[in-house]
Amino acid sequence: MSVFLQILEGLLAGIAAGYVYELGYRIVARSLKRKPVYRIKGFRIHHSIYGIIIAAVSLWIRDYFLLSLGIGIIIQHILVEKRFTVIDRS
Repeated sequence: MSVFLQILEGLLAGIAAGYVYELGYRIVARSLKRKPVYRIKGFRIHHSIYGIIIAAVSLWIRDYFLLSLGIGIIIQHILVEKRFTVIDRS
């Protein structure tokens, strides 16, 4: 498979995975009657951290699909939040 197709598939899969994560987050929040936020010592962890981890691993194993998957997750998070956020104080 060509590198371009691997990157395109990874980006689309990353954006789709981000939207599935958001949908699952809303379903869980609705069933719990509160938002299930991941916090570590007062810092909120956003799901774009998964994209950064996946992209970092892809650089280690040199895989274009994983790199673009991680970038796709980050792009989806930027589209939803309107800014790039990985960790914030809340």
